Amino acid sequence: MARRRAFAVAILLLSYGAVGARQPAVRAALPLPVPAMSLAAAVGLHSSDPSTLLLHIIRLVYESPDGQGADGGNPRAALRQALAAADPKATDVVPLPLDPSIWRETILERQVADRDLVAAILNDRRIGLLYHGLSALDDETLAWLGPDRETLQLLREHAALFATFGRAVHVRAGRMMVPGGADAEPAWEALVGVSPSKPAAFVQRLFRGDDGRLAFVYDTIAHLDAPRQRFALGLQLPGSSRDDRLRALVDAFAEGLWRPSDRPFSRPMLDASLMLPALAVDERGQLAGPMGRRIWERVFRDDEQVDVSFSGVEPREPSDTDAVADVAVDAAWLATRITGVPYALGRRRLDTVLFAQRMFAGLEAPDPAMAGARGFEAAVATALRGYEAFPALMLALERMGVTEPSVLVTAAQRAHALDAIGSESIRRSAVIQFQGALGIVERARRAGAVSPIAAQALATSLCGIEVSGEKGYEGRLARWFRDSLLLTLRFVGEDAASDPAEATVLAAMAGTGTNGDAHPATIEWEGRRYRVDPSGAELRRLRRVREQQGGLSIDAALAAGAGQGTAPPATGGRNEASRLATAAAAADRAVADTLSSVLYAAYLGDPGGPAVTSGNVALRHDLGFAIAPGGPGSGAAWRLPVEDFATKVGWRVRGSLLGLEAALSRLSLRRLDSTAMTPAPRLSVHERQLVTLNVALLNSSAVSDAARDEIAAALARGRARASAMTGDPAQIDTIAREAGLSEWRRQALAWTLEHDRVRAASQLSLLELFWLGAPRPSAIVSLDAWGAATLPLSGCLCLAMPRPRPWEDMMGRPAMGLLATRAADVALQVADILATLGLPASLAPGVLAFAMQDVVDRAQPAYSGDWEEFGRAARTLTRDRVTDYVAALTANGPLRPAPDTADHIERR
Repeated sequence: MARRRAFAVAILLLSYGAVGARQPAVRAALPLPVPAMSLAAAVGLHSSDPSTLLLHIIRLVYESPDGQGADGGNPRAALRQALAAADPKATDVVPLPLDPSIWRETILERQVADRDLVAAILNDRRIGLLYHGLSALDDETLAWLGPDRETLQLLREHAALFATFGRAVHVRAGRMMVPGGADAEPAWEALVGVSPSKPAAFVQRLFRGDDGRLAFVYDTIAHLDAPRQRFALGLQLPGSSRDDRLRALVDAFAEGLWRPSDRPFSRPMLDASLMLPALAVDERGQLAGPMGRRIWERVFRDDEQVDVSFSGVEPREPSDTDAVADVAVDAAWLATRITGVPYALGRRRLDTVLFAQRMFAGLEAPDPAMAGARGFEAAVATALRGYEAFPALMLALERMGVTEPSVLVTAAQRAHALDAIGSESIRRSAVIQFQGALGIVERARRAGAVSPIAAQALATSLCGIEVSGEKGYEGRLARWFRDSLLLTLRFVGEDAASDPAEATVLAAMAGTGTNGDAHPATIEWEGRRYRVDPSGAELRRLRRVREQQGGLSIDAALAAGAGQGTAPPATGGRNEASRLATAAAAADRAVADTLSSVLYAAYLGDPGGPAVTSGNVALRHDLGFAIAPGGPGSGAAWRLPVEDFATKVGWRVRGSLLGLEAALSRLSLRRLDSTAMTPAPRLSVHERQLVTLNVALLNSSAVSDAARDEIAAALARGRARASAMTGDPAQIDTIAREAGLSEWRRQALAWTLEHDRVRAASQLSLLELFWLGAPRPSAIVSLDAWGAATLPLSGCLCLAMPRPRPWEDMMGRPAMGLLATRAADVALQVADILATLGLPASLAPGVLAFAMQDVVDRAQPAYSGDWEEFGRAARTLTRDRVTDYVAALTANGPLRPAPDTADHIERR
């Protein structure tokens, strides 16, 4: 294959002139007019790697049409000033796709000395963007394109499109290699109007028409894996409908099209290029989970009104319109309904689809001909409608392991009933009681104190508690807490001298007494022996936070609440009834305040921090209610919470009590020296929030030593493969594919291997080295617990190990923080060093709290897509630094001095 490719390149190069004459090169090395380090510093880049320097400059300088940087500076002016100060002694060179003669004669159409070519490229926006696009092309494609003056000049005219989407162009032996392979060629020919056997005409049509829609679709599908390509192209559909569905998909892409001529490196907040990679698809190209249009028509019906009033909670019988034959969902149908509506609605629909795939993909549905099949479908549709209306509730149930549609429906019914309470004060008290109780169960489940079966039983019984539309719970939830939850947790906290209910709940939320922690392992560390007890450290932290919060203990609140509403007043008239109603409301309010305070304690971080010492913020929690029940703001009480600084009462959290870590994740971070001055963070607010969510979601009961060791082994294998890299193109292609490198990174790696092989391995991030090492997850070695938060990508409040995929695919949406969904590098480094030190994986959450803060402080990206800078900062975490973090864990942390009679010693 390599010999045939080289022969084709040689034949194409001969078209430049007679044999024996100098032939233009496919690639060249171009001298910089100034040292690479000086040029990078002038525009604010921290990396001066020659292989990618010009790419970073172009993204930075031409990210906005006016040349303004994210910090308000003008990198374009700084660039021109730096280039004007040419240094004749500069010796650095950078890659140049195509021969300098082609740049002079075809692209610039003027004679420019080699030493001035970099300035000519970077000072002209259109030429710079063309360089960016050409830099992604492989050698054979460049060899085909170089002699084609007409196509090159057309791409120059549409350089903004080509800068981003040109990476998808691949020509082999004079033929376009279209996404989907030979099976998809007829579909692409029908769509583009040109046969793939005519690459010049095909490429010109791709980038010339439809305002970039064709190029956008082509690039997106080209970067899907094979099953998702089949789904997107409709190859699983009958041949007669494929062309129509592909054209419909192109139309759906138009809904999310931005103005690439102005901002070529930006993306819409939601479009089909974000939707398609997120979907779960089987090997045949079939959508996983509920995939019939009928069920999704029912879910999406009237969902524009979900924020105003939730209807359809009760599973209804199918209507006449439901009796028509069901048809499988295809990419175009789904994209139209997700991208062809306002962003908030489309985002909710996408999250609902992804939730359905996580929850119901493995659920066996009855045969459509069997009795009860329609009832099952109605239950699933109602559960999904419940997710649209009450997402924080459904995400909490998902994290507890609840997948039974009937339980989800019951939960939605209860939330709907709570929203219908007429009095805002009683409604607030009832919602907080319900969410606080469920949040405590969820926390205990994730800590390992409650089994999945017990958690589902508790959720079901909690949702079954009746609530009055006028008086709320009237003590019924307090009695459930005492008679159901505490009995389930009876194996912990029984010997508490005082407040046994609170002791039991805090112990369960901390995971004390579970997972073998009754007899913690003992290690020897720096000449001393310590017990490793993360659950004990968490329990001590929870107790200290509760002491700072003040107010009633759970025992006192339950004593006040459980006795209310047990019997109606005998004779006492209206005044007595009013007095009792007022007392019942006050008791319910006391239970609500206490449960919310206990739940908050799990997420407020350091007991000595300002979030704890400045007052009980739980009492300021804002559910976001409107004045009238079911009004425009009522939905906020069931959506993931956010921080709110613009209030008269000061800082507080607004939204649901469920999923508090989504709002308070930054409180999970710690600094070794809280008095040190740190640089202003350069990661975007959304990226910081997401990388800190990694820490908040990392659970000591979920990480294992087996997974830690597999991560370390995979990184070792990846480093060995990276060190053994040569300049062989086939090897580089394999490395790039397995490590998830983009076309730009692949070409940069090849250039570095040719010019500075020693530096090549350092171009790979920890995550890429991990992928290169072919990690081997299994049923007992789950790697997702060491992954990254996926919230903006999948809607899931969970961690997942990112799959091999170029980080450039995540660029362009800084307001979503999507790049941070790849931020597993810090956890991987922590796992690797813990394995080296022989320290248990259960210390990872404590270590990561320090490590992530250091990386956030050190990472100084020059622009919104400069994700390589985050990877560089993660790699600066040394063994000595992690040793300092571990030492800090001996100060009231999970490492406690062990007595002389230790049961078990592990030597590092």
